[in-house]
Amino acid sequence: MSKQDELQQKRSRIDSYLDTKSLHGIFLTRQNNFAWITGGCENRVGLATEIGAATAYVTRDSIIIITNNIEAPRLRHEELGELDIEVRDYPWFDEAGRDSIIRDLIGSNTVASDTGFSGTVRLDRDFDTLRYSLIDEEIDRYRWLGRNCSLVLERICTTIKQDDSELEIAARLAHEALRISITPTVILVAADDRAFHYRHPLPTEKKVKEHVMVVLGGRRWGLIASVTRLANFGKISPDLRKKHEAVCNIDAALILSSRTGAATGSALDAGIKTYEAFGFTDEWKLHHQGGPTGYEARDYRVVPGDQRIIQPNQAIAWNPSIAGSKSEDTILCTESTPEILTPCHQWPTTSYEYNGMVISRPDIYEV
Repeated sequence: MSKQDELQQKRSRIDSYLDTKSLHGIFLTRQNNFAWITGGCENRVGLATEIGAATAYVTRDSIIIITNNIEAPRLRHEELGELDIEVRDYPWFDEAGRDSIIRDLIGSNTVASDTGFSGTVRLDRDFDTLRYSLIDEEIDRYRWLGRNCSLVLERICTTIKQDDSELEIAARLAHEALRISITPTVILVAADDRAFHYRHPLPTEKKVKEHVMVVLGGRRWGLIASVTRLANFGKISPDLRKKHEAVCNIDAALILSSRTGAATGSALDAGIKTYEAFGFTDEWKLHHQGGPTGYEARDYRVVPGDQRIIQPNQAIAWNPSIAGSKSEDTILCTESTPEILTPCHQWPTTSYEYNGMVISRPDIYEV
């Protein structure tokens, strides 16, 4: 299937949305929405914002890209390629020129935007659901991204040496990811006691002595894969082993309960019950357990009682944790056993059973 065919599939979803909301068109400027509608094109410049430097205006009849004269050449020649999409640009110093293009496109019509452009209504959050069911081309991209995020993380974790600082590890991880066009959106590194004290450990100058947890969120084509791995120098303590066995059983329950048509809250409930079964009843309250992903690190964090339904071919990243340990991969939900999009390569694994089903989860790598 060509990108143009992919575009038509996605436009059919938008057409239905426009009809339901009585809208003429939609302006999409956020990086996630722009990447989705264009089949993985990048409208970003900076990494510190989700607002891109180009906007896609989508109606039933056409897609028009509005951007400044700095971004237009790259978008035309490197991003949009075969796509039948018009680009309208304005001088970078002339914001009034941009506003004029937008006003002309809106006319007297009712139009929505994901950033609240003047003259538009704010796009409802239910628009996000249009991105949830991934089509074949997106799944192929996600498989590449997931495999390579996992491979990059393995390469770094298996070469960590004692006295490496968290910042040094983070730098090597970022380099290895960027080298193959994966943009790190999250890098967390926790050495020794920091892994037991903090659930979101930003890298510091602390040096690894015995234990380390490394987390990567990697983005390409707008899609984001999340993965966590742990390594240990010397014999793993009984306490850490107990926690990791528990967290892997919890993750198995979460993953194997994630099927098309099930409520995300029911999967979370399976995980919470497994926390209890292994003697860590309240641990889930100390960190969110993850949720649907794709063009966001998490489209939403699943909470107890959540009735939102898992869609066909929807990606989810669960991340159960117990102080010192964590299990996290990105999965693709189906009507049967979910597919692990971030599989282990040369990493040790153990099989875990839940409700008669078996799945492998990453062990702690012993250096």
